[in-house]
Amino acid sequence: MRSLTVRLLAITLSLPLAVLSPAAAQNTLPWLSTSGMNVVDASGRTVLLRGFNAGGTYLMETWMSALDSASPPPGFPPVIDECSLWKVMRLRFGLALTQQLQQTWRNAWFNPSDVSILASMGVNVVRIGFFYQLVQSDANPKQLLPSGLSSLDNLINACAGYGMYVILDLHGAPGGQSPSESTGQTGLNQLFSSTAYQQQTIQLWSLLANYYRDRPEVAGYNLLNEPFGAPDSASLINLHARIYQAIRAVDPNHIIFMEDGYKGFSAFPNPSTMGWTNIVYSFHVYFANATSPAPHLNYIYHVMPRLKQQQTIINTPIWVGEFSTMNDAQGGIPMMSLYFNAFNQYGWSWTPWTFKKVDRVNGFQSIWGLYTNSLPWNQANPYTDSYSTLQTKFAQYNTANLQVQTDYQSAVMAAVATSP
Repeated sequence: MRSLTVRLLAITLSLPLAVLSPAAAQNTLPWLSTSGMNVVDASGRTVLLRGFNAGGTYLMETWMSALDSASPPPGFPPVIDECSLWKVMRLRFGLALTQQLQQTWRNAWFNPSDVSILASMGVNVVRIGFFYQLVQSDANPKQLLPSGLSSLDNLINACAGYGMYVILDLHGAPGGQSPSESTGQTGLNQLFSSTAYQQQTIQLWSLLANYYRDRPEVAGYNLLNEPFGAPDSASLINLHARIYQAIRAVDPNHIIFMEDGYKGFSAFPNPSTMGWTNIVYSFHVYFANATSPAPHLNYIYHVMPRLKQQQTIINTPIWVGEFSTMNDAQGGIPMMSLYFNAFNQYGWSWTPWTFKKVDRVNGFQSIWGLYTNSLPWNQANPYTDSYSTLQTKFAQYNTANLQVQTDYQSAVMAAVATSP
């Protein structure tokens, strides 16, 4: 059960939020950089980046989307990830109508109104994950796609208007950086075995860095989400180094965020020995099979102190890019509050997964989404629903049709109200 303390927080902190307007918010954000184990602004003040992931916007994950896709008819692939969903749409409706469906999905899933909600909560960053094909085509990888850039710019501009930073997260890289659905290409896992895919990824980041080089509201570039397809730490460090060099050739200023791919500090060389500057290291914290709070408590009270010692040695900031307690059995919102407080105490930035999660029946049975549904969802069937029906159902992903988990919201607001 969720604790009385958190329920009282829900009463006191989850009063109707004031609606902010971009015009009333800070429009020019200071550049961020790193200094020792801290992220700092242009005046040298420590900045803890604390906010949310906008997961599912530019890379659909079936478990978050409540699609009715269990029974593909003959001639259609099963919808198991980003690529297969839009492949089915192209087979049924052609490219132009598929692109319209994609735009409806993206506009509904996370938009400037959602940025306003987060700004009203006091958070200062949004991690925007994207599938590489949003901005880069396989047919012409040397140029960025204007449509994808326009979509990203819309959110980045909204965040800037509300005084919030953006971390650009390559959630699905060319070839796939793991076999996970979260890459957008389930089971592919060829990035680390393919020179061509690696070069395409390096080129993508070079192009993006050149495009965003003068945008301080972009806190930085999260090179690869959960790259656990790397066979070892050396392979991951090697690719990170090559991407780093390509970015620095065009953009000397932005922070570069590097993840460990669940390999631990062996994937985190001392930046000074690599000749790297403005580096933040990142890891994700999940215990998918846990049936009690024990693994989380062990992590907070026993693992984190050891990680802090290792961080001190390499003198580099830490950002916990994803984490969740998933459900009440694992400790629920009170355990999330423990994480928030521990990360704050250690001076680590954090962004839980995720802002929104849609469930087939009742999303309040989990801790995944700040916003979710309390009643059975009107599921979209990618195989049988008409184009107009899919447009309607995709539009229903708008946050206005969901409910906030008030105790979760209150816990976040309490955590971000503390000074770094």
